[in-house]
Order: sequence, then structure tokens, then C-alpha cells
Amino acid sequence: MKYLLPAHPGHRALGGVGSLALLVLTSLSLATTAVLADDSPLSDSHVAPSAFTPTTIVIGGPEGADLVRSPGASDETRHTAWYSESMEETEAKRWVDDQIKRIETGKAKETDETDTAVKAGNLGKREGDLDPTINVAHHPGEPGIHRVAIDGGNTAHDRAVGVAQRRDGKIYLVGQSGGPGANARIAIARLTSHGQRDPDFGANGVQIVTVVNPQLTLVKAIGVMRDNYERFYIVAQDRELTNNHDFALICLRTPTVGGNQPFEVCPGFGSTAGNIIRYYNFAGASGCDSNHDVPQDMFLDDSAPSSRRFYLAGSAERQFNNCGDTDFAVLRVDMNGDLDTTFNTTGRLMRGIAPVVGGGNWVASAYAVARRADGKVIVGGGVGAGANLRAVAAQFTSAGAIDSGFCAASVSTCESPATHRGGIRAWSNDDAASRVRALAPTFGGGLYVARWRDLGTNATLGRLTRMDATGGCVSYCNEATMYPAAGTHTIPESMVFHAGPAGTDGQVVVANYNYPDGAAEQSKFVVYRFDANTSSNTLSADTQFSTGPIPQRQDITFPGANSASFERNARPSMITLDQQGRYLIAGFAAFSATDRDFGFARLQRDVIFIDGFNR
Repeated sequence: MKYLLPAHPGHRALGGVGSLALLVLTSLSLATTAVLADDSPLSDSHVAPSAFTPTTIVIGGPEGADLVRSPGASDETRHTAWYSESMEETEAKRWVDDQIKRIETGKAKETDETDTAVKAGNLGKREGDLDPTINVAHHPGEPGIHRVAIDGGNTAHDRAVGVAQRRDGKIYLVGQSGGPGANARIAIARLTSHGQRDPDFGANGVQIVTVVNPQLTLVKAIGVMRDNYERFYIVAQDRELTNNHDFALICLRTPTVGGNQPFEVCPGFGSTAGNIIRYYNFAGASGCDSNHDVPQDMFLDDSAPSSRRFYLAGSAERQFNNCGDTDFAVLRVDMNGDLDTTFNTTGRLMRGIAPVVGGGNWVASAYAVARRADGKVIVGGGVGAGANLRAVAAQFTSAGAIDSGFCAASVSTCESPATHRGGIRAWSNDDAASRVRALAPTFGGGLYVARWRDLGTNATLGRLTRMDATGGCVSYCNEATMYPAAGTHTIPESMVFHAGPAGTDGQVVVANYNYPDGAAEQSKFVVYRFDANTSSNTLSADTQFSTGPIPQRQDITFPGANSASFERNARPSMITLDQQGRYLIAGFAAFSATDRDFGFARLQRDVIFIDGFNR
């Protein structure tokens, strides 16, 4: 079993049962249920943070000991949604089940008492519109969205960093509750398929996991099915008291298959008994007073379900010119958190990149990572600082070596200057600061790249690029713009690619946040969908997406108080697909200027309604 690099003085050494001291799974009694009760009207006030009582942790048995996974099982083929039936199969099954139930109860031709009649408001809806079956009971005037107030931390500062759906249609939101200065609290909320809190899980649908580490900040969570157990892997930044930063990886798992019990430590993660968290550092800043290794993104390589691996990416401090230099940093680990030594011989990779414009320190930070369909590893982020910051992507082989065939000198459609050819693409034609924020692999060796670019001092433009396996384009590099209005800032956060309808070679949906210049606390979700044509790498707006402000774009706001003029602040962290292909978006949404909640939205995809519900 491989463990971490040598610990810093005073660093936490994890192993065996002793590591359980770092985890407290919180069990709330009925007396505290009201504290976490669903905030039915959005205008209600928050209660004071509740007092949580720790309970003993029960470690599960050996991984998969009680059942054997069928080779190639459908539940092993998809990691963003815990199901893989096609939309048509799912709809057909549910339609048949509904009709059988109605026949058995003598209601075949009438609406069940628990159903909602077809609403006139559903007519004319299309893909990309907010799903009116989400929260129709609790928030009839604001369908399609849900704020989940956790308030389980030292401050009312809740943010979801992951979302996944289980087989029965219920939805998990995973994130952090509370702010810095107190032990980190991981919050898991489970919603019904129609966006209500699930009373069968935790305390009124919420479980709190306390980690004795006041400097832990969650970055991203991915839901994974392994041996039919539901798991969440969460990448986090550990900011130590000694001014050092580490990568951290957390694993939580259901103790039973398909049950309602709270999540627990993943058996085998980090040790035989199981550790909730693994810490990693790059040790690249020898001779410096600090060692800043900061993760920003995580990607699950699901190409071989029997041997899945995670890529964690961010930046690592290294003494190159001086102690202010940072490199692109990538880790590859297996499902138990062990470093994969087939990747760059250590499981760790650092890559310094010279500033694209200007001079100064070599400052590079990765904000996105993905494994492409051809097996290559792509990392995107920014190089430089301030006005000299430029968007950059670097590509490596599956063994961790720089890929010299990516943006080579012969690839004329790459924008990189000659000094960056051979493994690195820099958007050097950006005439102002820019940074890659999200990546989405496509068919073959294709790739979508989302970045932001400054438009002077009062606006930021979101841009989407499609490139081929060489890092360039087949004929020309077409880019799509995400910029709702002049004088606003658009920052892409996450995107998802899927096969498109006839006439396209796929579609990509990008979740951004957008706010007026000078009013960052009034941000909202802005979602775009584009069609792609791989023969020319062209991107075009999908005008069949959404009846929102304009076709192709959906704006999502979260009212936070009685007044419509209340300053909102909502930002997405992740977008993914559910079992029916609908878009699930998770992040945070403000209740007030100082109080944030989990923010969740679901966008329609199939637009099939049965008795008023998008089944």
C-alpha cells in the first residue's frame, strides 16, 4: 500500500482505526429536525446553527464482499449519473408501471390524487427550460430550482460542489457547510426525484460529516458506483496552519446497496480499516518557507471501469526562478487513493510554463483536467499574472510525458507562439487576461475548451473553442461567445458533452455565472447549448434550446427574500446529466448578503409529461 509523501512537521499521519478520530458522522434526533426543515417559502428566516451530537462510526465490510459485480454491468459505465438506461427505456418502463397501477386501482382514466394535473404552463416548454416538476409543491411560483439551507457550520455558508442521481431517481447534492475557522463540515442532501427533501435520508434529507480540520475547503465531488455501492469522491484544498497547502481527497460510501443509511468511510480507502481523507503534496518548493499545492479540479477516468483512476489538477509551488514560481500540477490516483506510479513514475506531475506575454515569475495554475478519448491527458488554466495572464492548455501522454505532437510547429491552426509549440497551446491572440476554466472531451480526439477573457476593465467574455486531436482545427478554429449583455462578466464553470440530434456531431452545454459590472453579488446561472460539426470544428448556437431570454440560453436566478430587488448571488459548480438526460446543476444560491445555501436547478431535456410530471 502506497502512502503519502513525507509529512510536514505536525502533519496528520493517517492509518488504521486511529484515523477515525478525524471523522464525526452526525446523527440528528427528531428534536433537531425542525432546524433542518425544508425552507418552504423562500422568504422565511433562517434559524440559528444547530448543535450537532457526534456518534460512533460503523465501518462496513470488505468492498464488494456481499455481491459480485456482473462484467460490463450498466451501472459501471457512467459516473455522473448512477444509472445508464436510455431515456426511451426509462420512459417506457415508468409509463407502463404507472398504467398498471392505475388499472389495479380503477383509476386508469383519471388522475391519481397524489398527482398534479397537466398545467397549461407546461405547454410550449422545450429542452433547456426549467423543469416545472421540481419543487412544484413548495415553491409553485419558482419551479425548477431549489435552495437547500444546511446551516450546519459556524456560519451560514453552504455550497454544493457535486450532484449525482441514484437509480430510483433521487438526487444527491454534496458540498460544504460553514466557513473557515471551524472544523470542516461536509453536507450531503438527498432530494426526491421532484426536488423535495427526502425524509428517508438523514435528518429531513440532510447528513452532516465533520472533519477535524479547520482549513479544509471542498473543490469538487464526483458520484461513482462501485460494486453497486454509491460513493462520493471529493477533492479539497488543505490550507495548513503552517502556511502550507496540500491536495486532499475524501471518500464517502453508503454502508448498504440502495439503502437509506447515512454515508460512512469508504472501506479500503487509505488503509484496510478505511480513512476518510488522503493528503498529497508535491514537495517541489525545497528551500522555500512555504509549500503551496492547490487543487482546482478532478476528473474520473472511466475508460476501464474495473480500474478507474482519478486525475487531480491544480498548481504546485516550485523553486525555479524563485519561491514565487508555480507549475501546472497533476496527480493520478486509484480508487483507494493510492498514487498511480505508472503516471510519470511517481503518480505526480509538475510542469512549468514560461509567461506567454510579459516577464516575471513562472506562475501557472491549472483549473481543469480531463482524459481525452484517445488516452491523452489535457490540463487547462492560466499562465502569468494580472494583465499578463493568458489561457493555456498542456497535453501529456497517459504515461505522464509531455505530448510533443500536440500543437507542434506543423499545426498552423494552433495559436501558441513558437516558444510554446510541442505539448502546449497558449491563447496568445487574447489581447487581455484570459484563463481556461473547463474541459469536455468529445468523440475521437476532440475537445471543448471553455475560458474567460477580459474585455477591458468592465466586462468579461466567456468563450468556447472546439479543437481536434492535434490541438488545432480541421479547417479553422471557430469559437462561440457567451456574453449575455454589455458591461457584464461571464465566467464558465462546468460543461457536459453528449451525442446530439441528427445533423450534428454532438452538443455541449456550458454552465456559467454572470453578473453586472460592479455587482458581483448579483450573479446568476447562465447556461448555453451549442451544436458542433466535427468535420469543420464549427460551433453554432442551438436555437432549439430554451424559451429563456433568447434561444440557446437559459438564465437562472434564485430569489432570496420578499423583495424582487434583493441582491442575488448564485454560482454553479457542476453540471451533469441525469438518467433521462436532463441537466442537473449544483452550486450555491444566496438567501441574504451573508447567507448562502446549496443551489440546485434541473433543466428539461425530453419534455415528456405524464399527469403533469416529467417522469
